[in-house]
Amino acid sequence: MRTPAHSAYEIHLHPTHDQEMLVIPAEQFSFLAFLFHGLWLVVMGAWRVGALFLLLYGSISAALSTLGAAEPVLMITQLALQLWCGCEAQHLRSIDARLRGFTLSQIVVATSPSEAEYFALQDSRHSHHESVAV
Repeated sequence: MRTPAHSAYEIHLHPTHDQEMLVIPAEQFSFLAFLFHGLWLVVMGAWRVGALFLLLYGSISAALSTLGAAEPVLMITQLALQLWCGCEAQHLRSIDARLRGFTLSQIVVATSPSEAEYFALQDSRHSHHESVAV
């Protein structure tokens, strides 16, 4: 029987909205972000960074086309940007969370995002009880 793989998850909390929590996988390649790049970021709630990425992607493509770059150069550049987005997708989501006022609370090792959220909630309740009891 195979045990599920454990991954690290970043837990981001919003300082003014106590119940608002983001669980973001730490340092994981995202195949969907590679395929859909900026659109994936927007769908995942990182619309600020996603909009900037789409602007960057479009600007570089337009500049290369205007400069008369060969089609293979344009395709390789676009592929490189998509690969970069796939590799840095989770980091880009973390940046967007900070832009929205979230702070990194902790990093949790778990088998799924829901388990990471559960551990984070258990940890916050446990630390709250300790601070109340003291």
